[in-house]
Amino acid sequence: MIKASWGSKRTCPCGNGVRFYDLNKKEIECPSCGENINVEQLSISTLENNLRKKPQSQIINEKNVGLDLAGSITMDNVFKETDSNKIFLKIDIEGGEYRLLDSIIENQNRLTGMVMEFHDCDLHIALIENFLSKFSLSLVSIHANNNGAIDNRTGITHALELSFSSQAVKSNDFCSYPNSIDQTNNSFEDEIIINFSD
Repeated sequence: MIKASWGSKRTCPCGNGVRFYDLNKKEIECPSCGENINVEQLSISTLENNLRKKPQSQIINEKNVGLDLAGSITMDNVFKETDSNKIFLKIDIEGGEYRLLDSIIENQNRLTGMVMEFHDCDLHIALIENFLSKFSLSLVSIHANNNGAIDNRTGITHALELSFSSQAVKSNDFCSYPNSIDQTNNSFEDEIIINFSD
């Protein structure tokens, strides 16, 4: 679960793609390259760069989604403020995803796809199963995040990355996970192999 003291998630401007929390500081050192970053300047330059690079119709809205608190927006309000019916969601909010599930179900007809990381799966497996039973988009990929552990009692991984599509092509081909498109979350640990049973 994200804590307010962690601040906002940022991306290092040096181009290495490393993401980190700013700890609510105005200046912070990138944990990867060591560059000293002015967070206020980073926010302005990132927005300006995005506006320069993308046509107005393709600008991506990146917001802190969760509870109705200062600096955040609820998922219901995200859908209310978005007039498109071709929405792709990428959700990785460290355990806060469970608060969004009802709103996503209510607006699933507006989605073209979604990638969501579910956290603490061993504790929330009933919520995940309930969501999957109501969600109309096809599950097209499953990846166990190897940064987490596997619960010894249930055999369930702590974090699962699930990808969905409204345009999935049905296939009877067998898939094994992880597969060639998966990226290891922690290169120092072995991938978690997912097995299915009836």
